[in-house]
Amino acid sequence: MDREKMITSIVVNYRCAELTSRAVGSLLRDMPEAHVIVVDNSEEATETALLHARLPYPKVQLLVSPRNIGFGAAWQRSNANRRYN
Repeated sequence: MDREKMITSIVVNYRCAELTSRAVGSLLRDMPEAHVIVVDNSEEATETALLHARLPYPKVQLLVSPRNIGFGAAWQRSNANRRYN
């Protein structure tokens, strides 16, 4: 695989599903081969449902946190699921 295409992008969401889905869409338009992980830190079922509806699967992996674990912990959680170094 071309080294330039070996990218994992991590996005942490907190109560902004619309902005997160737009950011992921933009990222995938520019880098369609990227592996994208979104961590939902919002604690709200409606927010998670919006992300499920708007994020393009299977290109995007959604990890749902049962509570707001903070940006750093969310990033660490997603880092364990990345495909590329």
